[in-house]
Amino acid sequence: MQQKKLVLLNFFSALEVILIDVFGDSKKLSNSAFFQAIMGAFPDICHTVRTKSGAYKQEYFQDLLEVLGGINWDEHQGTNNHSIKQLTTAIVDAVSGKNNIRDDMF
Repeated sequence: MQQKKLVLLNFFSALEVILIDVFGDSKKLSNSAFFQAIMGAFPDICHTVRTKSGAYKQEYFQDLLEVLGGINWDEHQGTNNHSIKQLTTAIVDAVSGKNNIRDDMF
């Protein structure tokens, strides 16, 4: 149980640092839609951190979560379930390194 608490503590500490870097504060953590989306992505974030780094240290979470700065947050303003699911998908895609290939690229 103590290890699970440490993983959560490391994750939220890293997330707070990233949010302050990206937005200047960590207010998004108290936003219900953001919190639901980030927790929806949490298993994928943990899997990616473990795969890439081999551990759940704060600095490893922080390195991975830096990609959150590349998400177009203006596209994810809704608070309904569909909007939260879209934000969760955007977060998972960002941390897992998935690239969307748009038709206008060709």
